[in-house]
Amino acid sequence: MQISKRHNFIFVHIPKTGGTSMRHALEPYSDPWEGLTDTHENRMQWGHANALQIRERVEEEFWNQAFKFAVVRNPWDWLVSMYVFNSGARLDELSREAFLKNKHLFEQWLLHEVAIDSQTHRLSDTEGNLLVDYVARMNHLNEDFQYICQRLGIQATLNHRNPSLHSLYTRYHTRETREFIQQRY
Repeated sequence: MQISKRHNFIFVHIPKTGGTSMRHALEPYSDPWEGLTDTHENRMQWGHANALQIRERVEEEFWNQAFKFAVVRNPWDWLVSMYVFNSGARLDELSREAFLKNKHLFEQWLLHEVAIDSQTHRLSDTEGNLLVDYVARMNHLNEDFQYICQRLGIQATLNHRNPSLHSLYTRYHTRETREFIQQRY
């Protein structure tokens, strides 16, 4: 999450969607997190606060006037990226045979262990209403970032940071995982 009262924006950072690159690009235009953390809460938690959590923490007038935006990613790719990041795996370095032998680990994680809110859930209220004004898509983040900068009246450069280290996401999915993600995410 990043906010700027000076430039009137709120960026909702969904993990593994290009948000680290966005945060670094927006850093010079952002405000400190005053009032959004306290001594009993983990600051990292607020870095990935969902839109509803942010709305509950900022002044209502600022929330209503600010340009609120986020970046989303293809859910099949997003969940592979989350798996690789959280497991510390370097699946891009596995041979095809080794990957196919261990493919069940991703499937098990996804179908039985993971409890990740959908990207839509992270951007919506309890009634399912979208709380942000603009949703950029990771697959054309550079173009969407230019729109955001134009809308905010700022000049910033987007550099790729914190990249996922995995191969094409389609390699990781089985019929079951594809269907599960389609239904849930």
